Amino acid sequence: ERLVERFIDEEVLYREGLARGLAEGDAQVRERVASQMAYVLKSQVVIAEPTEAELRAWLDDHADQYARPERVDFTQVFVEGLDDRARAKARELLRLLESGADPNGLGDTFPGGRRFRGRRLAELTERFGEAFTAGMETQPPGTWALRSSSVGQHLVRIDRRASGTSLDFGAVREQVAHDWAQAQQASALEQAKLALRNRWQIVVSP
Repeated sequence: ERLVERFIDEEVLYREGLARGLAEGDAQVRERVASQMAYVLKSQVVIAEPTEAELRAWLDDHADQYARPERVDFTQVFVEGLDDRARAKARELLRLLESGADPNGLGDTFPGGRRFRGRRLAELTERFGEAFTAGMETQPPGTWALRSSSVGQHLVRIDRRASGTSLDFGAVREQVAHDWAQAQQASALEQAKLALRNRWQIVVSP
């Protein structure tokens, strides 16, 4: 009986609050109701089982998401600075390295270290810039090249290159099916929200 009485009190207070418009100015109530409505829409979305052709088409359109990009191991000797003096010093060090000099102890200290392992070219481009990675995919392992970034000169030796590979459909089918379903659900949810919008007159104040 106490539980019933508590429920009745709560329901009466809730309905009276709505009648008096108390929910309209409460951001937390507004967010909660909107969240609940979004959940209702999402629960009503039914995604049909995809065909093999649909999944293969999805893989073809999003191949970059599933491919294993090329990675490189490299050693660098760093020269701080972008002026003529720094470039001249870097060219002299390049001559020594090409003559067989040990890179350890040469150049200036670089915060990221001297040896890099398993780095993607896209990652390196994002960190050092396009000038740093230009032509790196064709630089033969064991050779040195002078490369530049926004902080200085880099003498780079490619130690090892791991070729990029594209995974076959069977190996990624489960992930492709999951991603496809997520995308279909998101699209259906957007369509459902658009349909709701069309039921209301929306006025945007200037």
